[in-house]
Amino acid sequence: MKLQAADWGGSQRPSNRSAHTAGGYSPDRPKLDTGTVAGNTAAAWFVITPKLAGQTLTATVAHQGYVDVSNVYLMYPAFGLDNAGEGYMAFSLSGPNNYPSSAYIAFGPDGASGPVHVALAGNAPEDGFTCYAAFVGPNYGGCRWGDYSAAVAMSGNIYMGSEMITPEDRDYLTNWDTLVYIAPAP
Repeated sequence: MKLQAADWGGSQRPSNRSAHTAGGYSPDRPKLDTGTVAGNTAAAWFVITPKLAGQTLTATVAHQGYVDVSNVYLMYPAFGLDNAGEGYMAFSLSGPNNYPSSAYIAFGPDGASGPVHVALAGNAPEDGFTCYAAFVGPNYGGCRWGDYSAAVAMSGNIYMGSEMITPEDRDYLTNWDTLVYIAPAP
């Protein structure tokens, strides 16, 4: 899917300066948030093939790619993969037509496949204390969002979690929540 420019909505863009080890146990599947020339964020992924020869460790990139959706921001991905490398990539999803939601896509040994699925759609805009200069100072840079995705494979299922805006009552400082959900391994 081709990315198109969209309004970020005042939220801080996720940092693209560091890669994180995949959620769950998947050291050969790093992922990171990355900016695009269109100004959106996408989830970049890499399938790494390590090789140990005596005391020397080398690695090659077997597959790589991006998960991106037109007019949608994908934030802070995490993998939940079984021993065969099958499972899901979970993340927060937001955009001009989507309140912050929990979403995922199937992922296998060759990478992401199929459509992005929304596990539960958000029902309101982000309205936490980090959105207001009165709480965080005059150089706040916009709302802080989305750095709590996780996923793990266990007993034939993939357990995933990511930030979203739920219909539950808000507290004084925030209106976000973490949705934890389960899907059978693909």
